[in-house]
Amino acid sequence: MGACASSGAGDDAAPPDAYDRRALVDALKGDLAAEGLVVDEGSFGIFHVEDCADLPSCFGNNPASPYGLAFVPPAPGEALVDLGAPFVKAGARAVWRMREDEAVVTILRTPPAARYLGVRSYVFSRAGETLFASLGDTLNELVLDTEGSATAFDAEAAVITTADRALDARLRALLAAHGVGGIANSDVVPPSVARLGLGAEADALTLLLRVALFDDGAAGDAWLAAPPALVLRVRPAAERPIDAFPAPALRTRGTGTTEAGQADALAALEQAARAAFADRVVDAVGVAPLDLRGWACLSGGTQCLGDNADALYTASLPIVLGSADRLVVLGVDHTRAGKATYTSLAAYDTTRQLGVGGTSDRDFGGSAAVYLPGDARADGLFAVSFARDCQGEAHCFTVGTAFPGIALDAPVSIAERAYLEPSTRTGPLGAELLRPRVLRVRPR
Repeated sequence: MGACASSGAGDDAAPPDAYDRRALVDALKGDLAAEGLVVDEGSFGIFHVEDCADLPSCFGNNPASPYGLAFVPPAPGEALVDLGAPFVKAGARAVWRMREDEAVVTILRTPPAARYLGVRSYVFSRAGETLFASLGDTLNELVLDTEGSATAFDAEAAVITTADRALDARLRALLAAHGVGGIANSDVVPPSVARLGLGAEADALTLLLRVALFDDGAAGDAWLAAPPALVLRVRPAAERPIDAFPAPALRTRGTGTTEAGQADALAALEQAARAAFADRVVDAVGVAPLDLRGWACLSGGTQCLGDNADALYTASLPIVLGSADRLVVLGVDHTRAGKATYTSLAAYDTTRQLGVGGTSDRDFGGSAAVYLPGDARADGLFAVSFARDCQGEAHCFTVGTAFPGIALDAPVSIAERAYLEPSTRTGPLGAELLRPRVLRVRPR
């Protein structure tokens, strides 16, 4: 294993010489076994929207962001969670239980350059109820430590998911002994928040890697087809006391800078859109923030839909989208305003919590100018339609009925995501952003 300097995302250290992920994992397995620890190897896989086809729920998936899953081998005596084929791979499971003195270690080459990258563990279910609630802040591209790379993308990283500070420290020391100490990242599972153990009364956990909007689609597809990642489950042979991680303080949202200065422009855009559809019935659809905060969901026992502390979520009230109807979504491009790393819109079948597709700020350019031609204010806004048949219209997403789609009689909601304010390294503060406006347009 070639030696190299420890570094984090943003450093300009040289990449490790002759780095071999497989050799590193084999060496770690030998080291840990020599210390009396049990090591089982799992695998890593990708969950796509197509994997939702036979599931009753897709858990509020983001169709712009495939999910990486750590598949963890079961431990002896572990009460297994059966979620179906997409969550089982060669006997290992994407939802698992673990003791306080265990760790799940994911060692990977991160995805190629994209708008967003994040890794975080979750309580998937508690006492048989699906909560899908995050266990704290996300290891995103602005905080993820990698080895010898100027960015967190296309770089070596290790994510240590554990409640035990002592085991985390030992794993970090072993990585450093093999010359790659700079790749280590702690994905803390606070035992004060999660109920750990192997029995059915313990929480079932999962780990998600998110990646959104690749710079190079072909490179992104290649990574997703064969993600270069290895997964280890590490535990003492006999249960032992731990040095428990405390619940880490969460990053603070908000900068004091708001989008209030664009309120008049947004109002003008709505007025112009209504005028453009003067020959049809135009009604406002209610829009509300989604209060998805992992620790709050866990304390209240409510569904969190795989929340991410790096995101601010807003959704329209569900309506039935007829064959001749459209939803026109008007809003501020939070990315252009400097309040987000990316902004996306997605259509949802709310009965199945299934995101079927949508658009992002990559495609917002010129959309508001359709209604506000020649108005410079349009550059900071977007106007996107969702219809059953866009007939090639620009800035319009076709909501089909075949999977992944939404039946004509099923309720449809449009969700906006504003992801990762750069200066705070977490999600934007809702009070500093203007919510989108949604119009339902239908024949008279």
